[in-house]
Amino acid sequence: MNRLLISLYGFAFFNKFLLLNPLYAIFMQQNGVSDLQLSTMFIVFALGTVLTQAPVTYITNRMGQRRAMLIGQTIKALTMLLWLSVPTYAGFVTGMFMWGIQGGFRSVAFEGLVYDSVAAYGKKRDYPRILGRKATYESIGTALSALGSLLMFMGYAWVTWASVAAILISMVCLVAVPYSPETKVSK
Repeated sequence: MNRLLISLYGFAFFNKFLLLNPLYAIFMQQNGVSDLQLSTMFIVFALGTVLTQAPVTYITNRMGQRRAMLIGQTIKALTMLLWLSVPTYAGFVTGMFMWGIQGGFRSVAFEGLVYDSVAAYGKKRDYPRILGRKATYESIGTALSALGSLLMFMGYAWVTWASVAAILISMVCLVAVPYSPETKVSK
């Protein structure tokens, strides 16, 4: 059970520990994006999540929660690399849509992965407590991502690559989740 919790909490932390988060709006505006365009990107982000819920649910049901989440994390990493390589409104808005899709993968698959993993250990009662702690680790990751603004002297490229590294670590944490839907894990 400890390996499971470390993996889940590690994912929660590194999924939110993105040094680029507090800076991406500034990065976009420094690359010519207006306030209005920036506002439209948040709408596009929401549309990415809402419009892809049905396909994401289908993919998750076909591939499994862990694989679906790995796809989502890959999309998130590609989003940041797209912003770095195509710093235009078109690149940013495409990235925001992609990030919205990733949010759909996480929202559809993560809680199911947590529940099924905890249930495999016979600890269904612990599910709400584990979700509460997961939220705490996400909050810590989000708070520490503010360090990105302190590291700006190194440039946006460095902060972007550090964020991609955090996403890759979150993917390692997902792979380390010991639950497999085909087998029960040993308690």
